[in-house]
Formats: sequence, structure tokens, C-alpha cells
Amino acid sequence: MLIQKLDDKKRNILLWLAMLALVYIAYTCSFSNTLESIRLHNQLQNEQQSVDDTDSTLPQTLRENEFYETALKRYEVKKEDRETQIWQALSGITVAKGVKLSYSAEPQAETDTTAIKLHIFKQKFTLKGGYFELLATVDALHKTKNIGQISSLKLASKIENGAEEKQKDLTLQLEMTGIEF
Repeated sequence: MLIQKLDDKKRNILLWLAMLALVYIAYTCSFSNTLESIRLHNQLQNEQQSVDDTDSTLPQTLRENEFYETALKRYEVKKEDRETQIWQALSGITVAKGVKLSYSAEPQAETDTTAIKLHIFKQKFTLKGGYFELLATVDALHKTKNIGQISSLKLASKIENGAEEKQKDLTLQLEMTGIEF
């Protein structure tokens, strides 16, 4: 063969070149993928440790959330409260229609004792806004259930003390009446 005809020095050089070629082929075919997977594994393991570190704040966040939920429950309005239910319905409708709403407190002298015994309630409200907005609000109130019925309406362009309102704003005094269950 051809290798046997070469002297020892050239044979050793050829052997070293063949070994280098074999190592290069083995590296490109197998070792590079193995080394890349080891590097990726280490990177993912480091990321997992950092995620585990952030999960340690989860119990603290849950405790804070529980505290805030209990604090908010103290401020929730009971659904059974009639006045609050009427006020929420009225304020929602007036905001949607672009009308200003205020509560008119009824003097104690006007309270009817028979109405109290029969669980009849009356509440007065003052609405301010344009004519069409007030009309749409009254229509929406008429269609709303469980807040009582409109028992009286008084539309004016002046308020009671005689001061002139803005030209486009009207004042509507509204009284709601209903039976409390």
C-alpha cells in the first residue's frame, strides 16, 4: 500500500491529520449538538430558579389580596337597602342621560305616620339638565322596576329662591313613591 511506502515521519503526520479530521467530523455531527443542549439546559435551569424566586412573593401577594378584599367588603352597600338601591338606579340613569342629580331631604314635619305603618316610602330628588335629557331620564325611570313609581313631577326654569338658571338648564323636582316589602 501507499502508506507503507512512506517514511515514519510522513506516516505520523498523515495519522495526525486523519485523527484531526475524525475529531472535526465527530464534533460537527455529535458533540456540537450535545454541547449546545448542555448550554441550553443550564440557561433554562437558571431561568427556572429566577421564576421560583418570584413565586416566593406569591403568598405575600395572596395575603395582601385577602386583606384588601375584606376591607372592600366593609364598604359594600347592602342590596336590601331601599334608599341606596333607588339612589344607585337614579344616579346610573342620570349619568347615562347627562343630567345632574341631587337628593331633596324631606322635612320631618311632613312625614305621614299612616304611610310609615303601611310601609309606604316617598323620596324627593332634584334633576337639572336640558328638556330632552330630563324627558329621557323620566322615561327610563318609568321603565325601571323595583324603585317605586313617579308620584309627582314639577318642571321649572327657576329654582325656588327665584334665581334664574342657565338658559338651557331646567329643574325637575321628582318624587318617587313605593311600598316597602
